[in-house]
Amino acid sequence: MKKVINALRQIAVTALLCLSLSVAAQTTAQVATHIVERGETLNSIAQKYGVTEQQILDINPDAAQFIYVGMELNIPTTKNVMTTPVEVDERIVVPASNNYQTNIKDDSGDNRISSPDNSIQTGLMFDNSGSEYYGGTSSVLTCFAIQAGIGYSNFIWDNGSVNGDISYLGEIAAQLYFEDNVGFIPQNWFSELGVGYMKMGAAKLGMNYAHARIYPLGYRVPLSNVDLVIKGGVSLGFPLSKLKTDSNSWKGNFQCGIGGGLSVDFNRFSIGCNVEYDFTEVSSSCGQKLNNIAVLGTISYKFAKL
Repeated sequence: MKKVINALRQIAVTALLCLSLSVAAQTTAQVATHIVERGETLNSIAQKYGVTEQQILDINPDAAQFIYVGMELNIPTTKNVMTTPVEVDERIVVPASNNYQTNIKDDSGDNRISSPDNSIQTGLMFDNSGSEYYGGTSSVLTCFAIQAGIGYSNFIWDNGSVNGDISYLGEIAAQLYFEDNVGFIPQNWFSELGVGYMKMGAAKLGMNYAHARIYPLGYRVPLSNVDLVIKGGVSLGFPLSKLKTDSNSWKGNFQCGIGGGLSVDFNRFSIGCNVEYDFTEVSSSCGQKLNNIAVLGTISYKFAKL
Protein backbone atom coordinates (compact mmCIF):
# COMPACT_ATOMS: atom_id res chain seq x y z
CA MET A 1 0.00 0.00 0.00
CA LYS A 2 2.86 2.33 0.87
CA LYS A 3 4.42 1.68 -2.55
CA VAL A 4 1.16 2.63 -4.24
CA ILE A 5 0.98 5.89 -2.25
CA ASN A 6 4.58 6.74 -3.11
CA ALA A 7 3.93 6.01 -6.79
CA LEU A 8 0.84 8.23 -6.79
CA ARG A 9 2.84 10.94 -5.04
CA GLN A 10 5.57 10.81 -7.68
CA ILE A 11 2.96 11.00 -10.44
CA ALA A 12 1.42 14.05 -8.80
CA VAL A 13 4.81 15.75 -8.41
CA THR A 14 5.68 15.00 -12.03
CA ALA A 15 2.36 16.37 -13.24
CA LEU A 16 2.81 19.53 -11.15
CA LEU A 17 6.33 19.94 -12.51
CA CYS A 18 5.11 19.68 -16.11
CA LEU A 19 2.31 22.15 -15.38
CA SER A 20 4.79 24.63 -13.88
CA LEU A 21 7.08 24.36 -16.90
CA SER A 22 4.13 24.88 -19.21
CA VAL A 23 3.00 27.98 -17.33
CA ALA A 24 6.52 29.42 -17.19
CA ALA A 25 7.03 29.01 -20.93
CA GLN A 26 3.56 30.13 -21.94
CA THR A 27 3.66 33.04 -24.39
CA THR A 28 1.12 35.22 -26.05
CA ALA A 29 1.55 36.58 -29.54
CA GLN A 30 2.33 40.28 -29.76
CA VAL A 31 2.66 42.59 -32.75
CA ALA A 32 5.00 45.59 -32.78
CA THR A 33 4.91 48.42 -35.28
CA HIS A 34 8.19 49.30 -36.98
CA ILE A 35 8.75 52.41 -39.13
CA VAL A 36 11.34 51.66 -41.83
CA GLU A 37 14.43 53.85 -41.61
CA ARG A 38 17.01 54.73 -44.25
CA GLY A 39 19.51 51.90 -44.78
CA GLU A 40 17.29 49.16 -43.34
CA THR A 41 16.45 45.99 -45.26
CA LEU A 42 13.90 43.30 -44.57
CA ASN A 43 16.73 41.07 -43.40
CA SER A 44 18.16 43.64 -40.99
CA ILE A 45 14.71 44.34 -39.52
CA ALA A 46 14.08 40.61 -39.06
CA GLN A 47 17.43 40.22 -37.25
CA LYS A 48 16.66 43.22 -35.06
CA TYR A 49 13.47 41.60 -33.74
CA GLY A 50 14.73 38.02 -33.76
CA VAL A 51 12.22 36.80 -36.36
CA THR A 52 12.48 35.56 -39.95
CA GLU A 53 11.79 37.55 -43.11
CA GLN A 54 8.95 35.16 -43.96
CA GLN A 55 7.26 35.84 -40.59
CA ILE A 56 7.28 39.56 -41.41
CA LEU A 57 6.00 38.96 -44.96
CA ASP A 58 3.18 36.73 -43.65
CA ILE A 59 1.54 39.72 -41.96
CA ASN A 60 2.89 42.39 -44.34
CA PRO A 61 2.22 41.10 -47.89
CA ASP A 62 2.83 44.59 -49.36
CA ALA A 63 6.50 44.30 -48.36
CA ALA A 64 7.06 41.37 -50.73
CA GLN A 65 7.98 43.71 -53.60
CA PHE A 66 9.99 46.34 -51.70
CA ILE A 67 10.00 48.47 -48.57
CA TYR A 68 10.59 52.20 -48.30
CA VAL A 69 11.49 54.68 -45.59
CA GLY A 70 8.44 55.68 -43.58
CA MET A 71 6.62 52.41 -44.35
CA GLU A 72 4.90 50.82 -41.33
CA LEU A 73 5.56 47.13 -40.77
CA ASN A 74 3.83 44.87 -38.27
CA ILE A 75 6.47 42.74 -36.56
CA PRO A 76 5.51 39.48 -34.78
CA THR A 77 7.02 39.31 -31.28
CA THR A 78 6.40 37.29 -28.10
CA LYS A 79 5.82 38.26 -24.47
CA ASN A 80 6.09 35.75 -21.64
CA VAL A 81 3.36 35.33 -19.06
CA MET A 82 5.79 34.36 -16.27
CA THR A 83 9.48 35.10 -15.99
CA THR A 84 10.12 34.35 -12.28
CA PRO A 85 10.94 30.99 -10.65
CA VAL A 86 7.96 28.84 -9.64
CA GLU A 87 8.17 26.84 -6.42
CA VAL A 88 6.33 23.49 -6.31
CA ASP A 89 5.87 20.60 -3.89
CA GLU A 90 8.86 18.84 -2.29
CA ARG A 91 10.89 22.06 -2.58
CA ILE A 92 11.38 21.56 -6.31
CA VAL A 93 12.25 24.89 -7.94
CA VAL A 94 11.60 25.26 -11.65
CA PRO A 95 13.42 28.25 -13.27
CA ALA A 96 11.59 30.31 -15.78
CA SER A 97 12.54 29.92 -19.44
CA ASN A 98 15.68 31.78 -20.44
CA ASN A 99 14.12 32.65 -23.78
CA TYR A 100 12.16 35.61 -22.58
CA GLN A 101 11.47 39.18 -23.42
CA THR A 102 9.79 41.50 -20.98
CA ASN A 103 8.83 45.13 -21.24
CA ILE A 104 10.22 47.37 -18.50
CA LYS A 105 10.49 51.11 -18.10
CA ASP A 106 13.62 53.14 -17.57
CA ASP A 107 13.89 56.29 -15.47
CA SER A 108 12.50 58.39 -18.31
CA GLY A 109 9.39 56.25 -18.58
CA ASP A 110 10.21 55.06 -22.10
CA ASN A 111 9.37 51.48 -23.01
CA ARG A 112 12.47 49.32 -23.29
CA ILE A 113 13.02 45.63 -23.99
CA SER A 114 15.23 43.28 -21.99
CA SER A 115 16.72 40.46 -24.09
CA PRO A 116 17.81 36.92 -23.02
CA ASP A 117 21.39 38.10 -22.46
CA ASN A 118 20.07 40.72 -19.98
CA SER A 119 21.08 43.58 -22.28
CA ILE A 120 18.73 46.54 -22.56
CA GLN A 121 17.59 47.71 -25.98
CA THR A 122 15.39 50.67 -26.85
CA GLY A 123 12.17 49.38 -28.39
CA LEU A 124 9.38 50.76 -30.53
CA MET A 125 10.94 54.21 -30.78
CA PHE A 126 11.51 55.11 -34.44
CA ASP A 127 11.22 58.30 -36.43
CA ASN A 128 9.83 58.90 -39.90
CA SER A 129 12.85 60.69 -41.37
CA GLY A 130 14.54 60.02 -44.71
CA SER A 131 13.27 59.42 -48.20
CA GLU A 132 12.69 56.53 -50.55
CA TYR A 133 14.14 53.19 -49.60
CA TYR A 134 14.75 50.74 -52.43
CA GLY A 135 15.84 47.12 -52.13
CA GLY A 136 19.41 45.87 -51.83
CA THR A 137 21.74 46.01 -48.85
CA SER A 138 22.42 48.60 -46.17
CA SER A 139 25.24 50.02 -48.35
CA VAL A 140 23.75 49.80 -51.87
CA LEU A 141 20.06 50.49 -52.47
CA THR A 142 18.53 49.32 -55.76
CA CYS A 143 15.20 49.46 -57.55
CA PHE A 144 13.31 49.40 -60.84
CA ALA A 145 11.42 52.53 -61.89
CA ILE A 146 9.08 53.38 -64.74
CA GLN A 147 9.69 56.83 -66.25
CA ALA A 148 7.80 59.03 -68.69
CA GLY A 149 8.77 62.39 -70.12
CA ILE A 150 7.52 65.08 -72.48
CA GLY A 151 9.25 68.19 -73.75
CA TYR A 152 10.83 69.96 -76.71
CA SER A 153 13.29 68.79 -79.39
CA ASN A 154 14.95 70.34 -82.41
CA PHE A 155 17.77 69.90 -84.92
CA ILE A 156 21.09 71.67 -84.64
CA TRP A 157 22.28 72.10 -88.24
CA ASP A 158 24.53 74.27 -90.39
CA ASN A 159 22.29 75.52 -93.21
CA GLY A 160 19.22 76.95 -91.57
CA SER A 161 16.71 76.38 -88.83
CA VAL A 162 13.32 74.75 -88.41
CA ASN A 163 10.65 74.88 -85.78
CA GLY A 164 11.01 72.48 -82.88
CA ASP A 165 8.61 69.67 -82.13
CA ILE A 166 7.23 67.74 -79.18
CA SER A 167 9.56 65.08 -77.80
CA TYR A 168 8.50 62.28 -75.47
CA LEU A 169 9.86 59.11 -73.94
CA GLY A 170 8.83 56.05 -71.96
CA GLU A 171 11.30 53.73 -70.29
CA ILE A 172 12.17 51.29 -67.53
CA ALA A 173 15.12 52.34 -65.38
CA ALA A 174 17.36 50.48 -62.94
CA GLN A 175 18.71 52.72 -60.18
CA LEU A 176 21.58 52.28 -57.70
CA TYR A 177 22.17 54.50 -54.71
CA PHE A 178 25.29 54.05 -52.58
CA GLU A 179 24.41 55.01 -49.00
CA ASP A 180 27.94 54.25 -47.75
CA ASN A 181 31.40 54.12 -49.26
CA VAL A 182 31.81 50.95 -51.33
CA GLY A 183 35.41 50.52 -52.46
CA PHE A 184 36.37 53.61 -54.45
CA ILE A 185 32.71 54.71 -54.84
CA PRO A 186 31.86 57.56 -52.43
CA GLN A 187 28.84 57.86 -50.19
CA ASN A 188 25.60 59.13 -51.83
CA TRP A 189 26.79 58.16 -55.33
CA PHE A 190 23.92 57.54 -57.76
CA SER A 191 23.81 55.57 -61.05
CA GLU A 192 20.98 54.87 -63.47
CA LEU A 193 20.37 52.76 -66.59
CA GLY A 194 17.23 53.46 -68.62
CA VAL A 195 15.92 51.54 -71.66
CA GLY A 196 12.82 52.35 -73.69
CA TYR A 197 11.36 54.50 -76.49
CA MET A 198 12.03 58.15 -77.39
CA LYS A 199 10.72 60.43 -80.10
CA MET A 200 12.93 63.33 -81.25
CA GLY A 201 13.18 65.58 -84.30
CA ALA A 202 11.83 68.89 -85.54
CA ALA A 203 8.85 70.21 -87.50
CA LYS A 204 7.47 67.28 -89.52
CA LEU A 205 10.81 65.44 -89.44
CA GLY A 206 10.20 63.43 -86.32
CA MET A 207 12.33 60.35 -85.61
CA ASN A 208 11.51 57.36 -83.41
CA TYR A 209 14.27 55.59 -81.48
CA ALA A 210 14.83 52.59 -79.28
CA HIS A 211 16.56 54.60 -76.63
CA ALA A 212 19.03 53.93 -73.79
CA ARG A 213 20.51 56.14 -71.10
CA ILE A 214 23.67 55.04 -69.32
CA TYR A 215 24.16 57.48 -66.44
CA PRO A 216 26.94 56.19 -64.17
CA LEU A 217 27.78 59.66 -62.86
CA GLY A 218 25.36 60.91 -60.27
CA TYR A 219 25.08 62.27 -56.76
CA ARG A 220 22.17 62.23 -54.39
CA VAL A 221 21.74 64.96 -51.77
CA PRO A 222 19.46 63.92 -48.87
CA LEU A 223 17.37 66.84 -47.65
CA SER A 224 14.82 67.00 -44.84
CA ASN A 225 11.82 65.55 -46.71
CA VAL A 226 13.12 64.95 -50.24
CA ASP A 227 16.30 63.96 -52.06
CA LEU A 228 17.94 66.01 -54.82
CA VAL A 229 19.56 63.89 -57.56
CA ILE A 230 22.05 65.13 -60.17
CA LYS A 231 23.04 62.63 -62.90
CA GLY A 232 24.76 62.41 -66.26
CA GLY A 233 26.29 60.09 -68.82
CA VAL A 234 25.86 58.68 -72.32
CA SER A 235 22.72 58.39 -74.45
CA LEU A 236 22.20 55.92 -77.31
CA GLY A 237 19.46 55.59 -79.92
CA PHE A 238 18.66 53.03 -82.60
CA PRO A 239 16.39 54.49 -85.33
CA LEU A 240 12.99 52.84 -85.72
CA SER A 241 11.87 55.12 -88.58
CA LYS A 242 13.31 57.05 -91.51
CA LEU A 243 13.81 60.79 -91.85
CA LYS A 244 10.97 61.74 -94.19
CA THR A 245 9.79 64.78 -96.12
CA ASP A 246 6.82 64.99 -98.51
CA SER A 247 9.00 63.85 -101.41
CA ASN A 248 11.99 62.01 -99.93
CA SER A 249 13.06 59.72 -97.14
CA TRP A 250 16.50 58.89 -95.73
CA LYS A 251 17.78 56.15 -93.51
CA GLY A 252 18.44 57.25 -89.96
CA ASN A 253 21.80 56.84 -88.20
CA PHE A 254 22.52 55.22 -84.86
CA GLN A 255 22.61 58.00 -82.30
CA CYS A 256 25.29 58.56 -79.65
CA GLY A 257 25.45 61.57 -77.39
CA ILE A 258 25.58 62.92 -73.87
CA GLY A 259 22.83 63.66 -71.44
CA GLY A 260 22.12 64.72 -67.90
CA GLY A 261 19.33 65.42 -65.51
CA LEU A 262 18.18 66.91 -62.24
CA SER A 263 15.35 65.44 -60.20
CA VAL A 264 13.62 65.69 -56.82
CA ASP A 265 12.76 62.34 -55.19
CA PHE A 266 10.00 61.84 -52.63
CA ASN A 267 9.48 58.26 -51.50
CA ARG A 268 8.49 56.31 -54.63
CA PHE A 269 8.02 59.33 -56.90
CA SER A 270 10.51 61.52 -58.74
CA ILE A 271 10.00 64.70 -60.79
CA GLY A 272 12.82 66.17 -62.85
CA CYS A 273 14.27 67.42 -66.12
CA ASN A 274 16.56 65.66 -68.65
CA VAL A 275 18.67 67.21 -71.42
CA GLU A 276 20.20 65.24 -74.33
CA TYR A 277 22.46 66.17 -77.24
CA ASP A 278 23.52 63.64 -79.92
CA PHE A 279 26.94 63.94 -81.57
CA THR A 280 26.09 61.70 -84.51
CA GLU A 281 24.05 63.00 -87.43
CA VAL A 282 20.38 62.17 -87.69
CA SER A 283 20.97 60.92 -91.26
CA SER A 284 24.23 61.00 -93.19
CA SER A 285 22.43 60.58 -96.55
CA CYS A 286 20.04 63.55 -96.43
CA GLY A 287 22.62 66.14 -97.52
CA GLN A 288 22.31 68.16 -94.30
CA LYS A 289 24.23 67.87 -91.04
CA LEU A 290 21.51 67.45 -88.44
CA ASN A 291 22.00 66.73 -84.74
CA ASN A 292 19.26 66.03 -82.21
CA ILE A 293 18.83 68.05 -79.04
CA ALA A 294 15.98 67.57 -76.57
CA VAL A 295 14.82 68.91 -73.20
CA LEU A 296 12.15 66.92 -71.33
CA GLY A 297 10.31 67.12 -68.05
CA THR A 298 10.12 63.69 -66.44
CA ILE A 299 8.17 61.82 -63.78
CA SER A 300 9.06 58.37 -62.48
CA TYR A 301 7.67 55.81 -60.06
CA LYS A 302 9.70 53.13 -58.29
CA PHE A 303 7.69 49.93 -58.50
CA ALA A 304 9.99 47.02 -57.56
CA LYS A 305 13.31 46.29 -55.92
CA LEU A 306 16.19 45.09 -58.05
